[in-house]
Amino acid sequence: EKYRKALLINDSQALFYSGLGMALLKANNYRAAINNLEAGVKKDPELYKPKLYLGIGLVETHDWIPAAGYLSQAIEILPTRALTYYYRGLAYEGLNSTTRAIQDYRTVLSLAPGTELAEKAKTRLIRLGRFS
Repeated sequence: EKYRKALLINDSQALFYSGLGMALLKANNYRAAINNLEAGVKKDPELYKPKLYLGIGLVETHDWIPAAGYLSQAIEILPTRALTYYYRGLAYEGLNSTTRAIQDYRTVLSLAPGTELAEKAKTRLIRLGRFS
């Protein structure tokens, strides 16, 4: 609600759209989340989080091609975040690009060893028959 009020006051701020989009994503309201995150990306294409969360929303709706694109852009901005690689791996799986998905899941293991996210990546690799 606070993000909606902020947008009524000033609709030129990328962070307001992005914040609202991230809140909607947490509420599983994917279409509204995607719309707001897209607006945030358009307002400031140099921000990492709007691209990450837009990619996540697109993965959740199985829009694999744009999801992979936005997540790749997020990686260009901030290449050290395991979460981005994990979701891009999911997008690549959706696109039947197993080799790329495996690379991303292995990157998750190297960036975030011992974490819950690494366990999820390991599970995906096992499922793909590529964990060693």
